[in-house]
Amino acid sequence: FYFVGDSTALGSGRLIGLDVDNGSVVSNIGLSFPTMASGRLVAMEFDSAAGVLYGIALDPGSDFVLATIDPVTGIVTPTTTTFAGPVRLGVSGLDESGGPTFFVETQDALAALNPTIPGPVTAGPPVNPPPLGISYDNLNDRVIAYGNNQVMALNTAGVVTSGLAVTNGLTAIHPGSFDFDRGSGTYFFSAMNTNWNQEFQVV
Repeated sequence: FYFVGDSTALGSGRLIGLDVDNGSVVSNIGLSFPTMASGRLVAMEFDSAAGVLYGIALDPGSDFVLATIDPVTGIVTPTTTTFAGPVRLGVSGLDESGGPTFFVETQDALAALNPTIPGPVTAGPPVNPPPLGISYDNLNDRVIAYGNNQVMALNTAGVVTSGLAVTNGLTAIHPGSFDFDRGSGTYFFSAMNTNWNQEFQVV
């Protein structure tokens, strides 16, 4: 399990790898952006089929860019796939079979980023309610999104095709804290209830 930890408030950060069986830290490497003026990662997804770690990097003064990350060296290499942004931190999903295609939330819409297709990429139509968490359902070729107490299915063009479930008694979700078990079709997310206590929800 990989996540980015910042060594300083505005630094490039470090790529941390955890053993999900016992929680131990198995890697801790500084991130570097040798072909960018500077950089920060705002979202990551691992392509288990190809063994590639993808991320969305921001180079100040330029567009957001889809990049690959070497988990051994920490080197971040941008592709030519760019988009204007902004993005909601950590709200992303990856279609491992379709390109692959990296999906990210930008301006309350869905952008589909294929590393073989240069940018800039135009996002799809606005999604209502705006997605606060997304993931890709590789079994059914659809994007799953959560927003305003509703779990939604979207096609790859970013168009909502159905509402899967409506949850009750929740006032806010923690952006990006959303994932699902592809085998069972069970969706998990973290949210705040009406008493502003954190709840773990299963749909």
